[in-house]
Amino acid sequence: MKKGFWLATMFFSPWVWGLTLLDTYDLAKSNDPDFMRAHSQYLIDREKLSLAYAELLPDLNLAGDYAYKRLRDHGTEQQTKTQTQTLSLKLTQPIFNASLWAGLRGAKASVKQAEALFQSETQALFYRTADVYMKIGVAKHRLLNAEAKVKAVKALLEQAKHQHHAGLSTQAAVDEAQAAYESARSDLISAKTGFSNAQEGIFKLTGQFCDSLEVLPEAQENVTLPQLDDVSAWEALALKQNYRLQASMWALEEARAASQVKNRSRMPEISASAEYDYDHEASTASGIAQGAKAGVALTWRLYDGGGISAEKRQAAWGVMRTKADFTAQSRAVASSTRQAYRDVLYGLQKVKASEQTLKSRQSALASVTAAFAVGERSMVDVLTAQSDWFSAKNDVVRDTSQWLLAILALKEEVGQLSHDDLQSLSLLMVSSDHLAENLQKKVGSDLSSHDFYAIQLASGHDEDAIYGFMRAHDLVNKAYSLELMHNGQQIFVVLMGAYSSKQAASQALGELSSELKQLKPWVRYFK
Repeated sequence: MKKGFWLATMFFSPWVWGLTLLDTYDLAKSNDPDFMRAHSQYLIDREKLSLAYAELLPDLNLAGDYAYKRLRDHGTEQQTKTQTQTLSLKLTQPIFNASLWAGLRGAKASVKQAEALFQSETQALFYRTADVYMKIGVAKHRLLNAEAKVKAVKALLEQAKHQHHAGLSTQAAVDEAQAAYESARSDLISAKTGFSNAQEGIFKLTGQFCDSLEVLPEAQENVTLPQLDDVSAWEALALKQNYRLQASMWALEEARAASQVKNRSRMPEISASAEYDYDHEASTASGIAQGAKAGVALTWRLYDGGGISAEKRQAAWGVMRTKADFTAQSRAVASSTRQAYRDVLYGLQKVKASEQTLKSRQSALASVTAAFAVGERSMVDVLTAQSDWFSAKNDVVRDTSQWLLAILALKEEVGQLSHDDLQSLSLLMVSSDHLAENLQKKVGSDLSSHDFYAIQLASGHDEDAIYGFMRAHDLVNKAYSLELMHNGQQIFVVLMGAYSSKQAASQALGELSSELKQLKPWVRYFK
């Protein structure tokens, strides 16, 4: 029973693992309701041309009838049997019908409109796929950063508690670290919720959920930028190639053809016909009749109570309405193209600013952490620097995603968005599992490892004795302790200062008080 349930879950679960951007597009192409609806509508509209041609081609009909009848005369007891067979073959061909030719023109325009609308929906699917996938990626980034932040703040909380227990820090420092830890946990819950909500987008698109996927790294160096020299060139290209605008143009052409159909409805219609009839009746007096006829028919609508004139006015107003729609669509395309152009242009500047901010936040965190180690900065400063660093990491990924989507939006406006663009975007991404692993390593490196020189005053294996030494020599607010491993054993060292060069540390060593110099301090390098 359990095995059967497990197999059913494996084959019918809506969850998929390791879904790439291109995988998502392939699934969306087969499962997105909007795209499937657009494709079906395109196939429906494409048949209009065949229907219009059918009106101009010959119409051949065959009709036949067979009847059997038996009568009995009760007076004479005689029976009469009758069998009747009828066959008719009729051919009709329009010779002159101006309305039908105008209808053919309208059908061609309608098919062109359907093709443009389907191409527009195809490009929209490219963009929607990238948008949904990258939103999940941004949410995944935020989740990974939130998890790393919880671990980093928890480490500081443990350090604060440890120092307070040893009498090296105040209860206020512990409270601040505890508050920061609870805030980080709250952010983690929010990030988990955001990631789950983002997955709903990919479910609507593909009918699948995905946990393991590819995401954007924080730095992008291999993005091929479109030429952004002149916005008017992009605008002109969009007015020429935008598929939504092309569909609106063909809709106008179809409306004009519909108006032409109504205008020609007063013209005479001429058609030719040929017919062959065969009648065979078998009874007491049998006989066969057959014959053929051909002719030309003229139909001319002279007056119908003003209906023709009303239809012509309706069609003319329909053309005016479609012209207004085309004008509105032209302006919308021009406006959205300019907006997409600005989003790409200024989005790049925003990405560069965010990347620079991240570098500054990372440098500030390293400086504050080092200063905290020597007692020059408080725990609150470290927590603030940590929070700013994680926020900057989230900002870089968010701004980069928005910028890359702006590039796709600009290409969509000019009708140039293609599968190759998704391929190029996919090449920029890395596995979320790989990113999580690197993030944990980087967090550990950035928050706890700094190359520096320090003045070592003492060392020992007993942590309580080390703290007692610091209190006895009034070093609680002047020095700090580090826990190290030496030859497989845990030792604790008492240090002063954190210097970027050996020369600076040696100079500080020479300036120590005579009491501290009696402890025989020395300069030590830490990595």
